[in-house]
Amino acid sequence: QAILDYSKQLMYSFYYDVANELWEKNELVASDTDSMILSVKTKDIYKDMEEIIDELDTSGYPKDHPLYSEKNKKSNW
Repeated sequence: QAILDYSKQLMYSFYYDVANELWEKNELVASDTDSMILSVKTKDIYKDMEEIIDELDTSGYPKDHPLYSEKNKKSNW
């Protein structure tokens, strides 16, 4: 139970402290133990993602993608 609580705390912290600060128009569509789906309204999602790249795991992107990084690969912060 405690690990699930920690995961939930990290995800909601991201949502309230990062996503809400970056995207004025956003909605938490769904979440699970280790992921969340957000709907955001923005002009350039990749530009926005660059601003918060330290918060994201983009290791699943193609290696030639500009946002690809292994920095947070399977990280649990």
